[in-house]
Amino acid sequence: MRQTRRRVDWKRAFGAIRTLRLDSSRTEQVFELNVALDGGGAERHFQAFLAEPEGADQLVMQPDLEAKLAKFDELGALPGNTLGAAYVDLMRSGDYMADGLNEEARKVVEYAELYPGIARDWFARRQACVHDLMHVVSGYGQDVAGETALLAFTYGLFGRRLGLRVIRIGMLASVLTAPRGSVLKAARFSYAAYRRGRRARIPFSFAWEQALVRPLDEVRKELCIEPVAANHPRGVLVGSNDAPWQFAGVMT
Repeated sequence: MRQTRRRVDWKRAFGAIRTLRLDSSRTEQVFELNVALDGGGAERHFQAFLAEPEGADQLVMQPDLEAKLAKFDELGALPGNTLGAAYVDLMRSGDYMADGLNEEARKVVEYAELYPGIARDWFARRQACVHDLMHVVSGYGQDVAGETALLAFTYGLFGRRLGLRVIRIGMLASVLTAPRGSVLKAARFSYAAYRRGRRARIPFSFAWEQALVRPLDEVRKELCIEPVAANHPRGVLVGSNDAPWQFAGVMT
């Protein structure tokens, strides 16, 4: 069952961007933005996943990544250098839960319409979990500045290839609405993140469940993710909508 292509709703998109600018905790507005700007992007993403050698097998097995990630105590007991332990540290530092993004997605009823049927619904829920893992492997934080950098990284990785309007517009909006005095800094940092993403190689069907027990550096090497310090020698940008963004130490 193929998804019906939705028309782009610019008014709704700008409304979601405005709401996020005023209150970055309104995470459901990210899914509002997805609905408004989709234009067939969700289906292209799903079809790209299916086109990968491992995609069809994953779709048959439908591993539950959310359930795996929800086992914070189990993952936290892994050696500190593993992807799983780094994931738990990041999520606990921000007081986030593994199902957080999927819970926010459910607040936007029309978001489910982008992924009709069991197969696409599984894919959408999985991708929401992958988002937080992308924060870990990329080294960009979960604050507004970090989300901006991750958008740029993701656009370099596959957004441009798939024509995902929501990533491009979201990235530009985040940069242009950065606090006073931070726009140029945000633009330069995001461009470096974009170029880093273009050099990375992260399959849509990557087996994140198996990677959780592996050393984070090993996973990054496999995915061709260059060290943060090599691309951002001053460190990562951190900050919210309320104050100028600053450079901080490189996340490990």
